Amino acid sequence: MSLLNYFRKNQNDTSGSTHSKFDAQDEENKQAAVPSTSQDDQPSPSKKVKTGRERTFQTSWLQGRESWLRYDKSKRAMFCKICPSGTSAFTGTGCINFRIDSLRKHESSKPHRASVDRKIIESSAVPRPIVTSVMNMDKLQYERLTVLFNTAYYIAKNEKPFSDFAGLLALQEQNRVKVGNSYRNDKQAAYFISFMAEALREDLVKEITESKLYSVLNDSSTDRSTVEEEIVYVRILRDGRPVTKFLSLQPMPRGNAESIINAIDRAFCAELTIEPNQWKQNLVGMASDGASVMIGARGGVTTRVRQDVQHLVNVHCTAHRLELCLKSALKEFAMYRNIEDFLINIFKFYTNSPRNYAALRESGNATGVTVLKPGNVLGTRWIEHHKRALEALDRDWLPMTMHMQDIVTPGSDHTNDSKSKARGFLQKLTQFKFMERVFVLLDIYRVLSRLSLLFQRNDTSIESVKYGLSQAVDNLQLLAREPGQSERHFHESTVDGIFRGDIQLTDDHGRNADETSKADLISACIRQINDRFRSFDDDPILSAMRVFDPSNWPRDDLQNYGREQITILTRHFLVLLQRQEHFDEHDVLLEWTGLKSVVRDITAENPQLRYLDVWQRILRQNLHEYRSILWLVKITLLIPIHTSECERGFSLMGRIKSDWRAALNTETMSHLMRVVLDGPRMGEFDARRPIEMWYEGGQYTRRPYIEPYGPRNVNEDAGHDDH
Repeated sequence: MSLLNYFRKNQNDTSGSTHSKFDAQDEENKQAAVPSTSQDDQPSPSKKVKTGRERTFQTSWLQGRESWLRYDKSKRAMFCKICPSGTSAFTGTGCINFRIDSLRKHESSKPHRASVDRKIIESSAVPRPIVTSVMNMDKLQYERLTVLFNTAYYIAKNEKPFSDFAGLLALQEQNRVKVGNSYRNDKQAAYFISFMAEALREDLVKEITESKLYSVLNDSSTDRSTVEEEIVYVRILRDGRPVTKFLSLQPMPRGNAESIINAIDRAFCAELTIEPNQWKQNLVGMASDGASVMIGARGGVTTRVRQDVQHLVNVHCTAHRLELCLKSALKEFAMYRNIEDFLINIFKFYTNSPRNYAALRESGNATGVTVLKPGNVLGTRWIEHHKRALEALDRDWLPMTMHMQDIVTPGSDHTNDSKSKARGFLQKLTQFKFMERVFVLLDIYRVLSRLSLLFQRNDTSIESVKYGLSQAVDNLQLLAREPGQSERHFHESTVDGIFRGDIQLTDDHGRNADETSKADLISACIRQINDRFRSFDDDPILSAMRVFDPSNWPRDDLQNYGREQITILTRHFLVLLQRQEHFDEHDVLLEWTGLKSVVRDITAENPQLRYLDVWQRILRQNLHEYRSILWLVKITLLIPIHTSECERGFSLMGRIKSDWRAALNTETMSHLMRVVLDGPRMGEFDARRPIEMWYEGGQYTRRPYIEPYGPRNVNEDAGHDDH
């Protein structure tokens, strides 16, 4: 038998005998604890039965404790006035153990001492609470920590690598700023930033808790390290106005519906510290980019979530829809689709060749034009990208044409491939019909770009969809009847076939040949818009939500307006509404009648107020007489109409997690993104709260005053630098 098995056997034998001995002892104790029922054990009439006295609150206990101790006679309990609820028996229902030891125990407890320190600081000039350990820290040590945290915040806010941390500290030290010798490495920079992100996360959790209801926006992408990431945002109400906030970034093993739902669930569990699937209880709606994995009728994400959240409102991103409208319309017209191909090729021609781009800039200097770099329209792009690419072509047209002419000039030292490409570009740039279509398309993009930017605003609500679409369609119809600003400028700048007084355009005889195709293109755009945005009219819930837009209200018979729509919304969200405070289904229609009068009075006194401004003013007032109907208003404001924030989040992720920082894990990425997206500007950052969290959050005692290992100068006063 090996020594290891021998000791294991002895250990098992010993533990078994020990257990049996303790079990026997426990059995004896249990038998002894059973009260005897024999006659000898009965108390005799001559003996007095000893009973405990009833303890009560002593007013002398209040002496020296008036600042925190309170006694409630009606509840017969002691309460602590400064401790947060849930930290001890002195909060909530109160303490009924009327002993001086109970008071002393609570006085010496860590939560109570922290509350006392917080109360002292709140009453002083210091704006934020600092725990006692930080307060007792040496002033110079605290100043050094502030420098370290401010520098780390600069690293995160400006998307710099952690390796810059030590160099920035050395630079400040060279500028006579005392930064100390501790925590001067990239690992500590990342650690400091995690506490800044934690402070921002706590603020977000507080906002979500106050909002009570929320919607979810999510999207998937692959980062530089080939990891599938799911980005999750929440749309909440802050100060009566909808805002979209970054929640979390979560890795996924696959990009299917099950993995996406699990990623959303992990995001809520990690950031809000709630149970799995608990996030669905207060969920109002979801928004996605329209991919089949998200909105698939059989196994899509929204279909699966709707099994638990039957009232869920799903919206396909309006900004993506608008881009698809124009793409689909351009597919029907090869002459306009060729412009997109031209923009892609001209972008590659100058981007892939520094020589060509340098020559373009020289041509710009010679003609007095500040050259704009050709825009990239390849892949999925917002309409604004296409508009900027066309504007760059408009501005760079003269230097670009001169550069192409220089390339195709006999005897130039350019390659045959460059000459061939330049000859094709020059043919289109000097063709009247092609350039006219460019300016026609630029007018269309300018109309739709305004709508796209409206759809991408952080606080855009559902009422802006109908308003924005109506305005865009009217402007498109106007373009179909008469030339737009860009097309008119093109015609005015072309005299006898010479454009802008320098270059002769070809095919001048066909000046009006494409008027029909222009009208057809605009008609196709309007048709695509009506088809792809029809759900906002056909969906009974989205259509009913327009009842809260005061601009739709009739001037007469306002009393009966909207009752049907309010009934539809109440029935649809009834399960969600019944879980909210102060909601009564029977009061909704009654409150709706009075609320309309209040809104009408506000809009009459302040006609400049817009939709969100009106409801923000009403929600700020917290009118108790309309609290049931206002839940429907909050639900309507929380409906997301786009996922532009997700796209901006992925752009930020691409900037932070570059090829040189591909080793960043998802948790660190989430910390950095939270600081960039939600953190204050550099000059407004206050390091006190993250320092407090860092000082109290370590497993071991923080020692910012410790010098690093290394040789010491015995003649140098160790404390000399601190004075």
